[in-house]
Amino acid sequence: MKILSNKQIFSDGKHNAFTSISKFKGKYFIVFRHGESHVSLDGKIVAITSEDLKVWSLPSVVADIETDDRDPKLFVFNDKLYCAYQTRHLKDNDPKQSVAEPMITWTEDGFNWSIPVKMIDLMGVPWYVHQGADGKFYSALYTFEDRTDGRTWKVVLLKTADPEKKWEQQSVIWQGESANETDILFSGDKLYAVIRRERMNTVIVSSVMPYTTWEKVYELPFEVHAPVLYPSQQNTGGFYIIGRLIQRTTEFGLPYHEVAVFEWAPVTGFKKHCIFVSGYGVDSSYAGICGIDGQPDELAVSYYFGTSQQASIFVARIKT
Repeated sequence: MKILSNKQIFSDGKHNAFTSISKFKGKYFIVFRHGESHVSLDGKIVAITSEDLKVWSLPSVVADIETDDRDPKLFVFNDKLYCAYQTRHLKDNDPKQSVAEPMITWTEDGFNWSIPVKMIDLMGVPWYVHQGADGKFYSALYTFEDRTDGRTWKVVLLKTADPEKKWEQQSVIWQGESANETDILFSGDKLYAVIRRERMNTVIVSSVMPYTTWEKVYELPFEVHAPVLYPSQQNTGGFYIIGRLIQRTTEFGLPYHEVAVFEWAPVTGFKKHCIFVSGYGVDSSYAGICGIDGQPDELAVSYYFGTSQQASIFVARIKT
């Protein structure tokens, strides 16, 4: 795998972060959160567009309600572009306790977005949406009863026949160990999930239809934040994992971050491919990935990089 280009495409002095990228009606869309800082409560979801991954539009608003809108995830279905995300607010006005509601909005033209609706009557953060062979839509959502107690954290699988209607919980993917950001991917007859566990190694689990029970199949040798999955181009039955590798103990006393592409396959196991950006004590990652028109062996990856107070949006092209 080779990085062909890696460029900053948007920066305005604010905290721009948590990206997703998708192709829709001849354009590339990148959505991200725009706010005063990483944890400020003023976040809104905005979109920028491009026809060639080089020249990008100014941001337009996707979702901006009174609470903190963040972690947008794009997908396309029935000639509409959808964006699932979380909206965050304080619990009992306690700055140390926040709760999130899973929301979804959509557009037919890429500019006029629907009024956001709640996906399910459950507090939590939705991740990427994928359609299964049964025609249903699935998404992993993480939730907790007590933020300070990792035993109450869990990742659940959501399902719906219509992304604009109410979703339902299909199963519990992982319970405890502060399990949180989780992406899923269908491969053959299995549904895989890659699960971030706070201050623990990331794990891969799998399930088969109807996806009610899960089996641990692999533990990565490190902690990966904000995993996003994409089918491998090497016909291995595996997938790429794009995310933030973190080493918490370093000689400089600051955590070391890498935004990188990894690959895992049932037979060949795990390997690291390329690093987009790295640094000590930085704020980064939350990538998106999509194919590139006319280039079957190339992929576009969006991500952010900066500090907790100011961050910028980047896009890279990679050759697989």
